[in-house]
Amino acid sequence: MNAGMKDMANVMSKFLAMGMSWSDVVAASTLVPAQTIQREDLGHLSVGAVAELTIRAGRVLWDLNGLTAEPAE
Repeated sequence: MNAGMKDMANVMSKFLAMGMSWSDVVAASTLVPAQTIQREDLGHLSVGAVAELTIRAGRVLWDLNGLTAEPAE
């Protein structure tokens, strides 16, 4: 059932394919869900906003879930 919904980028591309504008796709994927769960501190890229992964000058500074960790051998 979920085979076509692999990740957020895949879902966002489906929104684009359905004719949504890029700005509407981004809002539907960020701001609107945050507003829906009444967490307006989420869903935007403002200075000081909560981030899952922070990159500065090409270096990972913060990686909550270890997304950039090297795989174990």
